[in-house]
Amino acid sequence: MKTMTVTLALATLALSAGLSAQAGYNWGGGGGNRGGGGGFTGELGAGGPGEAFPRLPPRPRWNPNDVTPERPNLADAKPGAAMPTGAPTSSGSRPTGVASIPTASQGATAPSPVGVPMDFTRAEATLREIEIEWTFPVTPKAAQPLGFERAVAALAGGDRRPLLVRRHGHEVELGQERRVEALLDQEELRVLTRFFRCVDLPDTTRHDGHPLSGLYVPERAPLLFVVDADAENTVGFSGLESATEIYRALYAAIERNYAGDAERTVRSLRRGIEDYDRLLPREEELRRAVDDAVAANGPDSPAARKQQKRLDEVRREIEALRAREAELDAALTLRSAKA
Repeated sequence: MKTMTVTLALATLALSAGLSAQAGYNWGGGGGNRGGGGGFTGELGAGGPGEAFPRLPPRPRWNPNDVTPERPNLADAKPGAAMPTGAPTSSGSRPTGVASIPTASQGATAPSPVGVPMDFTRAEATLREIEIEWTFPVTPKAAQPLGFERAVAALAGGDRRPLLVRRHGHEVELGQERRVEALLDQEELRVLTRFFRCVDLPDTTRHDGHPLSGLYVPERAPLLFVVDADAENTVGFSGLESATEIYRALYAAIERNYAGDAERTVRSLRRGIEDYDRLLPREEELRRAVDDAVAANGPDSPAARKQQKRLDEVRREIEALRAREAELDAALTLRSAKA
């Protein structure tokens, strides 16, 4: 009986090690194949006919003449859609205390995101104000794929902020990509990204021979990952993790790389969004009112001057709000070198 127990324990350890080897990027270690433990919490090792999360097809070879259309957002991703609250475990069971995630077999309709509440709908002008500033890097010229550290350096350029890198998914990853898109539409994450260099990459970057394919070690490439500018502390995500896990990684990266209270700063910046949502639509409304008054009565008419005065007052409030926002940004100072 004792021998059987030991055998079962060893088999369990071997299975766990195999899943971990397929998992992805590491908590706390360097990029790619360096560091230890952790990694994706999603079922990146699952796959095969009839299984819940199909494997990627064999990695294609990169052709420098390939044309990849820019696809900054999925057309069917809805702003404010929710991220799942938890991912299945490697055994297929669900963690206790979290909502289950719909799964899809190969070829089935992708699952709809479920879980956390949606953000309130914001005015279009407000959403433009808090858009994520994506960088679309030019493919570096290299005779062979760059190593992980050099690939990260190519994405970072001279920017010392930590990187938030997203890769657009292959066809079989579209359900997971929708979940990533839902996260990227959340208001808190939009605010957090101002402290990151945000890089948008096409799926072709994981192809064999592509100069940036060294970013993806092992083969199960993440759809989203966070890494410091020195290529340390890499955390990758498949799109099946909970929003809480991803936010935790983002806040941890800010705390490593910045001096200051990240949570307090983000809360204050989010309060400013409420003011944008009040002032920006009002500015548009008054600008139209000024145009109408000028068209009807001339630029020096009492009606036109009245509306112009109101517009000037609102614009002063917006300028003061942006000045306050700049002060909050400066409250988190980028460390010149990490201890």
